Amino acid sequence: AIVGAGEGVVIALDQTRDVEAERQRLEALCRSISAGSGLAHSFGAGRALIDRYESARAANALVDGRLEALAALAARNPSDAALSIGAHGPAPVALSDNQDGEVSWLVEGVDDPLDGLDGADDYKRVTVAITWTQGAVTDAVQLTRILQVY
Repeated sequence: AIVGAGEGVVIALDQTRDVEAERQRLEALCRSISAGSGLAHSFGAGRALIDRYESARAANALVDGRLEALAALAARNPSDAALSIGAHGPAPVALSDNQDGEVSWLVEGVDDPLDGLDGADDYKRVTVAITWTQGAVTDAVQLTRILQVY
């Protein structure tokens, strides 16, 4: 059908409909690509959080285990080198198949002010920490326990 005529101007209605349909298809394609990219990013971010949580759980278990081992050592042999006052480590530790970290611990003497023995370390404060880096983020888990030494 001819919309207008004169001086050689002819516009076909079906061509106008084709241009509008192409524009709508292009808009739909752009929305689909945008939604797909957003979903892919969300899944990637979610996976990174799951990996980070897995490493933190493993680090927490390892710190707790090291602290329990040092407590058992303090009961058996309080003068062991691992319980000497000062910093120990860092030493490498595997948190998972693809994540490594470093474990270290600090032993500090603690005086009981009520026992009447000034300056004598009656207890040892042991702080065990594991640090690791995932991506550009450095995380750490740290636990402290006071051990009685005889």
